[in-house]
Amino acid sequence: MEQMEKEAAKSKESKATGGLGFLNFIKGMKEISTLAKDRGYHLPCTYIFEDKVVAQIEKVEWTNTKGSAGHLLYLTKMYCLDMERGSGVGTRFMEEIKRIVDETGMVLFLFATSFSFSNEDNGLPYAFLSMDELLKQWEAGEKLTGTDGDILLFEWYTRLGFLNACTHDGDIWPVKEYHRLNKQFLYVGAKNPDQDLYLNRANESGMCGYCRNQK
Repeated sequence: MEQMEKEAAKSKESKATGGLGFLNFIKGMKEISTLAKDRGYHLPCTYIFEDKVVAQIEKVEWTNTKGSAGHLLYLTKMYCLDMERGSGVGTRFMEEIKRIVDETGMVLFLFATSFSFSNEDNGLPYAFLSMDELLKQWEAGEKLTGTDGDILLFEWYTRLGFLNACTHDGDIWPVKEYHRLNKQFLYVGAKNPDQDLYLNRANESGMCGYCRNQK
């Protein structure tokens, strides 16, 4: 009975803090960055840091993970202006994002791949000198083109404390051939009430068959 009461209390806490956690996440992000929509762009959930780095972070859900609707965030894209790469500004921004995720008990995941924008699929990448120039192309729905920085990107997320973990979830986040396990990253906020549930996705027992076979 005591165990059941503890589980019920934990479930109640998870539901109560979920919506509040996301609202507090937005509040925290607004304190360190500018929303693209406040600059007139139709780019939801897009945050600009120091006018040098931009990230789109959306609230999503894993239907097979109880309570995720209130805590789960998906880093859709993150892009640093070409001339700012190597300056450390991207790392500063991600450290701030992690801090806010920790404080609000959220969970952040992503599929890491280096990219740029182009006027055609797999075309020559653009180089952007200003954030407005970048955002205009982003808003226009330009094609994405891959670059050769994947290995450095994987190392970067690992240094920042992200874990390789299974981020698949049925039909909503289905397995795709290019979603190799080393491209999937997860960061669980320090104050998340269901840490073990999410962290288990980094273990074979918590992975889908596709990811488990890559361990």
